[in-house]
Amino acid sequence: MYISTRGRYAVRALLDIALSDNGTPVSLRAISERQNLPISYLEQIFNRLKRVGMVQSVRGVNGGYHLGRIPDEITVGSIIKTMEGPIRLSKCDEPPSKRPACIGLDDCVARIMWKTLEGKIDVLLEGISIGQLVKDSKEMEKRKAVNKYEESIS
Repeated sequence: MYISTRGRYAVRALLDIALSDNGTPVSLRAISERQNLPISYLEQIFNRLKRVGMVQSVRGVNGGYHLGRIPDEITVGSIIKTMEGPIRLSKCDEPPSKRPACIGLDDCVARIMWKTLEGKIDVLLEGISIGQLVKDSKEMEKRKAVNKYEESIS
């Protein structure tokens, strides 16, 4: 199972807005350039993010987007669910016609394992916020700067 580009790009774009937050809206063009993402794809992603209140748009010449909630309230799990729906590792919840080789839900120990794993992934992704990713990104930049400085003096 892969998380699609829609989900991954949405996380990157929201993180970009959070990192660029200086009180002015962030344009899709700026996000596109910094993240090397197609602007037409970002437009589709942002339409969905706007519908669920994760971003707010500002119209006009200096328009763009702000986060619709504080960064700590936007989780990677909520972003992925918005863009892709719930995470599913098996077809156990599909109608019987879509799982022809299934032995039946009541007789399948593997189903319990898949459902448990889905739950653990969901909890993990819900525990990571854009706010945490901002902190992690800033910490990473500090480490890079220290490493660069140490290399320059050695």
